[in-house]
Amino acid sequence: MNATELDHVLFFRQRDTYEQAMNALWATHGPSESFTNATRAWRLQQIPDKAAFLARIEDYAQHGAPDPRPIRQTDEDIPNAFDCATKQSGEKRIAMFRNSGWAIHLDDYAAAVHAPGTQTILELATGAGMGTYAVLNQLPAQSSLISMDFDFICTQNAIGIAKALGVEERVAALCANHWFMPFCDGLFSTVCTHYGLDESCEVPAVLAEIARVLRPGGQFVVQTRMNPWHRQGSRLAQWTITEAEAPAILRQARLYAGPDDLIETAATCGLSLTSRKNYTPEDSHHRALMTFEKTNH
Repeated sequence: MNATELDHVLFFRQRDTYEQAMNALWATHGPSESFTNATRAWRLQQIPDKAAFLARIEDYAQHGAPDPRPIRQTDEDIPNAFDCATKQSGEKRIAMFRNSGWAIHLDDYAAAVHAPGTQTILELATGAGMGTYAVLNQLPAQSSLISMDFDFICTQNAIGIAKALGVEERVAALCANHWFMPFCDGLFSTVCTHYGLDESCEVPAVLAEIARVLRPGGQFVVQTRMNPWHRQGSRLAQWTITEAEAPAILRQARLYAGPDDLIETAATCGLSLTSRKNYTPEDSHHRALMTFEKTNH
Protein backbone atom coordinates (compact mmCIF):
# COMPACT_ATOMS: atom_id res chain seq x y z
CA MET A 1 0.00 0.00 0.00
CA ASN A 2 2.17 2.88 1.19
CA ALA A 3 3.91 1.19 4.12
CA THR A 4 7.67 0.93 4.37
CA GLU A 5 9.89 -1.04 6.69
CA LEU A 6 10.23 2.11 8.81
CA ASP A 7 6.45 2.21 9.23
CA HIS A 8 6.52 -1.40 10.42
CA VAL A 9 9.03 -0.38 13.08
CA LEU A 10 7.15 2.73 14.19
CA PHE A 11 3.78 1.00 14.38
CA PHE A 12 4.82 -2.46 15.54
CA ARG A 13 2.44 -2.17 18.52
CA GLN A 14 -0.37 -1.01 16.22
CA ARG A 15 0.02 -3.31 13.22
CA ASP A 16 -3.67 -4.03 12.78
CA THR A 17 -4.65 -0.42 13.45
CA TYR A 18 -2.09 0.82 10.96
CA GLU A 19 -3.22 -1.62 8.30
CA GLN A 20 -6.88 -0.71 8.79
CA ALA A 21 -6.13 3.01 8.61
CA MET A 22 -4.09 2.66 5.41
CA ASN A 23 -6.77 0.51 3.78
CA ALA A 24 -9.46 3.05 4.69
CA LEU A 25 -7.42 5.93 3.29
CA TRP A 26 -6.68 3.96 0.14
CA ALA A 27 -10.38 3.25 -0.32
CA THR A 28 -11.10 6.98 -0.03
CA HIS A 29 -8.24 8.45 -2.06
CA GLY A 30 -6.83 5.68 -4.26
CA PRO A 31 -3.33 6.04 -5.76
CA SER A 32 -3.01 9.81 -5.68
CA GLU A 33 -1.20 12.72 -4.09
CA SER A 34 -4.15 13.15 -1.74
CA PHE A 35 -3.54 9.60 -0.45
CA THR A 36 0.11 10.42 0.21
CA ASN A 37 -0.89 13.59 2.05
CA ALA A 38 -3.58 11.80 4.04
CA THR A 39 -1.21 9.03 5.17
CA ARG A 40 1.38 11.62 6.16
CA ALA A 41 -1.23 13.46 8.24
CA TRP A 42 -2.31 10.21 9.91
CA ARG A 43 1.27 9.35 10.87
CA LEU A 44 1.79 12.79 12.35
CA GLN A 45 -1.40 12.45 14.38
CA GLN A 46 -0.02 9.27 15.90
CA ILE A 47 3.58 10.54 16.27
CA PRO A 48 3.38 14.33 16.62
CA ASP A 49 7.05 15.31 17.02
CA LYS A 50 10.67 14.21 16.99
CA ALA A 51 10.68 13.22 20.65
CA ALA A 52 7.74 10.88 20.11
CA PHE A 53 9.44 9.45 17.02
CA LEU A 54 12.67 8.72 18.89
CA ALA A 55 10.70 7.15 21.72
CA ARG A 56 9.12 4.72 19.28
CA ILE A 57 12.50 3.82 17.80
CA GLU A 58 13.80 3.11 21.30
CA ASP A 59 10.72 1.04 22.12
CA TYR A 60 11.20 -1.08 19.01
CA ALA A 61 14.92 -1.47 19.68
CA GLN A 62 14.10 -2.87 23.11
CA HIS A 63 10.91 -4.82 22.47
CA GLY A 64 10.27 -5.10 18.73
CA ALA A 65 10.45 -8.24 16.66
CA PRO A 66 9.68 -9.04 13.04
CA ASP A 67 6.12 -9.91 12.16
CA PRO A 68 6.13 -13.58 11.08
CA ARG A 69 3.24 -13.03 8.68
CA PRO A 70 3.65 -12.30 4.96
CA ILE A 71 1.53 -9.45 3.60
CA ARG A 72 -2.14 -10.40 3.80
CA GLN A 73 -3.66 -10.24 0.34
CA THR A 74 -7.22 -9.10 -0.40
CA ASP A 75 -9.84 -10.18 -2.93
CA GLU A 76 -8.67 -7.40 -5.23
CA ASP A 77 -5.08 -8.62 -5.11
CA ILE A 78 -5.62 -12.08 -6.57
CA PRO A 79 -6.47 -10.99 -10.15
CA ASN A 80 -3.40 -8.74 -10.07
CA ALA A 81 -1.25 -11.69 -9.03
CA PHE A 82 -2.49 -13.82 -11.93
CA ASP A 83 -1.91 -10.92 -14.32
CA CYS A 84 1.69 -10.49 -13.10
CA ALA A 85 2.34 -14.19 -13.75
CA THR A 86 1.57 -13.96 -17.48
CA LYS A 87 4.12 -13.92 -20.27
CA GLN A 88 2.67 -10.64 -21.51
CA SER A 89 3.21 -8.97 -18.15
CA GLY A 90 6.77 -10.28 -18.06
CA GLU A 91 7.47 -8.90 -21.54
CA LYS A 92 6.22 -5.46 -20.49
CA ARG A 93 8.44 -5.48 -17.43
CA ILE A 94 11.48 -6.55 -19.40
CA ALA A 95 10.93 -3.77 -21.94
CA MET A 96 10.69 -1.26 -19.08
CA PHE A 97 13.88 -2.56 -17.43
CA ARG A 98 15.83 -2.49 -20.70
CA ASN A 99 14.89 1.17 -21.10
CA SER A 100 15.95 2.12 -17.56
CA GLY A 101 19.04 4.21 -18.17
CA TRP A 102 19.91 4.38 -14.46
CA ALA A 103 20.31 0.58 -14.13
CA ILE A 104 24.00 0.65 -15.08
CA HIS A 105 24.85 -2.12 -12.61
CA LEU A 106 22.63 -4.94 -13.88
CA ASP A 107 25.21 -6.80 -15.96
CA ASP A 108 27.70 -6.74 -13.08
CA TYR A 109 24.99 -7.89 -10.67
CA ALA A 110 24.09 -10.85 -12.89
CA ALA A 111 27.73 -11.78 -13.41
CA ALA A 112 28.32 -11.80 -9.65
CA VAL A 113 25.29 -14.03 -9.06
CA HIS A 114 26.39 -16.47 -11.76
CA ALA A 115 29.91 -17.01 -10.45
CA PRO A 116 31.44 -20.44 -11.17
CA GLY A 117 29.85 -23.15 -9.06
CA THR A 118 26.46 -21.48 -8.80
CA GLN A 119 23.56 -23.89 -9.18
CA THR A 120 20.66 -23.29 -6.80
CA ILE A 121 19.96 -19.58 -6.36
CA LEU A 122 17.68 -17.98 -3.79
CA GLU A 123 16.55 -14.43 -4.56
CA LEU A 124 15.20 -12.33 -1.71
CA ALA A 125 12.68 -9.57 -2.44
CA THR A 126 11.38 -10.12 -5.96
CA GLY A 127 9.75 -6.70 -5.89
CA ALA A 128 9.09 -5.29 -9.35
CA GLY A 129 11.48 -7.88 -10.77
CA MET A 130 14.42 -5.85 -12.09
CA GLY A 131 16.99 -7.95 -10.25
CA THR A 132 15.06 -11.08 -11.19
CA TYR A 133 15.27 -10.11 -14.84
CA ALA A 134 19.02 -9.50 -14.61
CA VAL A 135 19.57 -12.96 -13.11
CA LEU A 136 17.18 -14.85 -15.40
CA ASN A 137 18.34 -13.11 -18.58
CA GLN A 138 21.75 -14.77 -18.11
CA LEU A 139 20.65 -17.94 -16.28
CA PRO A 140 23.11 -20.76 -17.06
CA ALA A 141 21.67 -24.08 -18.18
CA GLN A 142 22.67 -25.81 -14.93
CA SER A 143 21.18 -23.17 -12.63
CA SER A 144 17.72 -22.68 -11.11
CA LEU A 145 16.15 -19.84 -9.13
CA ILE A 146 13.69 -19.57 -6.26
CA SER A 147 12.44 -15.99 -5.97
CA MET A 148 10.97 -15.11 -2.58
CA ASP A 149 9.00 -12.08 -1.36
CA PHE A 150 6.65 -11.46 1.55
CA ASP A 151 4.12 -10.02 -0.92
CA PHE A 152 2.45 -12.75 -3.02
CA ILE A 153 1.80 -10.39 -5.94
CA CYS A 154 5.50 -9.54 -6.18
CA THR A 155 6.47 -13.21 -6.31
CA GLN A 156 4.39 -13.58 -9.46
CA ASN A 157 6.51 -10.99 -11.23
CA ALA A 158 9.25 -13.63 -11.25
CA ILE A 159 6.94 -16.12 -12.96
CA GLY A 160 5.91 -13.62 -15.65
CA ILE A 161 9.52 -12.66 -16.36
CA ALA A 162 10.57 -16.33 -16.47
CA LYS A 163 7.83 -17.10 -19.00
CA ALA A 164 8.87 -14.15 -21.16
CA LEU A 165 12.48 -15.40 -21.16
CA GLY A 166 11.52 -19.05 -21.69
CA VAL A 167 13.07 -20.35 -18.47
CA GLU A 168 9.94 -20.94 -16.38
CA GLU A 169 10.77 -24.63 -15.90
CA ARG A 170 13.77 -23.61 -13.76
CA VAL A 171 12.08 -20.85 -11.73
CA ALA A 172 9.85 -21.08 -8.67
CA ALA A 173 8.22 -18.34 -6.59
CA LEU A 174 7.60 -18.40 -2.86
CA CYS A 175 5.76 -16.05 -0.50
CA ALA A 176 7.60 -15.99 2.84
CA ASN A 177 9.46 -13.72 5.25
CA HIS A 178 13.20 -13.21 4.94
CA TRP A 179 13.80 -13.53 8.67
CA PHE A 180 11.97 -16.89 8.88
CA MET A 181 13.09 -18.71 5.74
CA PRO A 182 11.40 -22.10 5.21
CA PHE A 183 14.57 -23.86 4.07
CA CYS A 184 17.02 -26.40 5.49
CA ASP A 185 20.53 -25.34 6.47
CA GLY A 186 23.11 -25.12 3.70
CA LEU A 187 20.64 -25.54 0.85
CA PHE A 188 21.76 -22.81 -1.59
CA SER A 189 24.97 -22.12 -3.44
CA THR A 190 24.01 -18.46 -3.88
CA VAL A 191 21.64 -16.00 -2.23
CA CYS A 192 21.09 -12.67 -3.93
CA THR A 193 19.00 -9.55 -3.43
CA HIS A 194 18.58 -6.46 -5.57
CA TYR A 195 17.82 -3.63 -3.12
CA GLY A 196 16.01 -6.10 -0.88
CA LEU A 197 18.02 -5.40 2.27
CA ASP A 198 17.48 -1.66 1.82
CA GLU A 199 13.76 -2.33 2.21
CA SER A 200 13.77 -5.01 4.91
CA CYS A 201 13.05 -5.02 8.62
CA GLU A 202 15.44 -6.79 10.99
CA VAL A 203 18.51 -6.71 8.77
CA PRO A 204 20.70 -8.61 11.29
CA ALA A 205 18.13 -11.43 11.39
CA VAL A 206 17.97 -11.55 7.58
CA LEU A 207 21.76 -11.80 7.34
CA ALA A 208 21.78 -14.60 9.91
CA GLU A 209 19.18 -16.50 7.88
CA ILE A 210 21.14 -15.96 4.68
CA ALA A 211 24.22 -17.44 6.34
CA ARG A 212 22.17 -20.37 7.63
CA VAL A 213 20.70 -21.37 4.26
CA LEU A 214 23.99 -20.94 2.36
CA ARG A 215 26.27 -23.91 1.96
CA PRO A 216 29.87 -23.51 3.20
CA GLY A 217 31.74 -21.44 0.63
CA GLY A 218 28.46 -20.20 -0.84
CA GLN A 219 28.06 -16.57 -1.83
CA PHE A 220 25.71 -13.75 -1.00
CA VAL A 221 25.36 -11.02 -3.65
CA VAL A 222 23.66 -7.78 -2.65
CA GLN A 223 22.91 -4.52 -4.45
CA THR A 224 22.22 -1.59 -2.13
CA ARG A 225 21.95 2.17 -1.99
CA MET A 226 25.11 3.84 -0.77
CA ASN A 227 23.10 6.26 1.35
CA PRO A 228 19.98 4.96 3.16
CA TRP A 229 18.63 8.52 3.16
CA HIS A 230 17.64 8.01 -0.47
CA ARG A 231 15.20 5.38 0.75
CA GLN A 232 14.15 6.77 4.12
CA GLY A 233 14.62 10.53 3.85
CA SER A 234 11.07 11.52 2.95
CA ARG A 235 9.73 9.57 5.96
CA LEU A 236 12.37 10.75 8.42
CA ALA A 237 11.99 14.38 7.42
CA GLN A 238 8.41 14.30 8.68
CA TRP A 239 9.89 14.32 12.19
CA THR A 240 12.77 16.71 11.41
CA ILE A 241 15.34 13.92 11.41
CA THR A 242 18.40 15.06 9.45
CA GLU A 243 20.45 13.08 6.96
CA ALA A 244 23.39 13.08 9.38
CA GLU A 245 21.23 11.60 12.15
CA ALA A 246 19.66 8.92 9.98
CA PRO A 247 22.29 6.10 10.00
CA ALA A 248 22.45 5.82 13.79
CA ILE A 249 18.65 5.83 14.07
CA LEU A 250 18.25 3.19 11.36
CA ARG A 251 20.93 1.02 12.96
CA GLN A 252 19.14 1.24 16.30
CA ALA A 253 15.92 0.12 14.61
CA ARG A 254 17.80 -2.75 12.91
CA LEU A 255 17.10 -1.32 9.45
CA TYR A 256 19.57 -0.86 6.60
CA ALA A 257 22.05 1.85 7.66
CA GLY A 258 24.54 1.81 4.78
CA PRO A 259 27.13 -0.52 3.19
CA ASP A 260 29.73 -0.24 5.93
CA ASP A 261 27.23 -1.18 8.63
CA LEU A 262 26.03 -4.06 6.44
CA ILE A 263 29.59 -5.36 6.02
CA GLU A 264 30.19 -5.21 9.77
CA THR A 265 26.93 -6.99 10.61
CA ALA A 266 27.44 -9.64 7.93
CA ALA A 267 30.84 -10.49 9.40
CA THR A 268 29.23 -11.37 12.73
CA CYS A 269 27.10 -13.92 10.85
CA GLY A 270 30.02 -15.61 9.10
CA LEU A 271 29.65 -13.71 5.82
CA SER A 272 33.00 -12.30 4.69
CA LEU A 273 33.20 -9.53 2.08
CA THR A 274 35.08 -10.65 -1.05
CA SER A 275 34.32 -7.81 -3.46
CA ARG A 276 32.69 -4.39 -3.60
CA LYS A 277 32.04 -2.05 -6.49
CA ASN A 278 30.55 1.43 -6.13
CA TYR A 279 28.52 3.17 -8.82
CA THR A 280 28.10 6.94 -8.87
CA PRO A 281 25.75 7.94 -11.70
CA GLU A 282 25.05 11.66 -11.96
CA ASP A 283 21.31 11.35 -12.42
CA SER A 284 20.46 8.70 -9.81
CA HIS A 285 21.40 7.54 -6.33
CA HIS A 286 24.85 6.11 -5.74
CA ARG A 287 24.91 2.37 -5.13
CA ALA A 288 27.14 -0.51 -4.10
CA LEU A 289 27.39 -4.09 -5.38
CA MET A 290 28.89 -6.42 -2.78
CA THR A 291 29.68 -10.14 -2.71
CA PHE A 292 30.18 -12.11 0.50
CA GLU A 293 31.37 -15.66 1.09
CA LYS A 294 30.06 -17.91 3.82
CA THR A 295 32.99 -18.90 6.03
CA ASN A 296 33.10 -21.27 8.97
CA HIS A 297 31.32 -19.52 11.87
